[in-house]
Amino acid sequence: EKLRIQPNPFNERTTVFYTLERGGRTQLIANSADGRDLRVLHEATLEQGNYQYEWNTADLVPGMYYVTLLRDGQPVVKKAVKVGR
Repeated sequence: EKLRIQPNPFNERTTVFYTLERGGRTQLIANSADGRDLRVLHEATLEQGNYQYEWNTADLVPGMYYVTLLRDGQPVVKKAVKVGR
């Protein structure tokens, strides 16, 4: 699986691009740097292919976050940095 966040660093919003090599139960999860689960951004059973998720981070404080793509329990993690204006 591939996972890319663009732009990164970002200000208010960013796009998470991901590719599934195989279909399956898929979750996109955002965590804060201290590891607390923030939210499940997207959850679905998806076919293989390319996807993107528009992430509005207006309610998050600037700092470092992790975005995890879970497909059937297999994690791919990328760092995401929110900057102030």
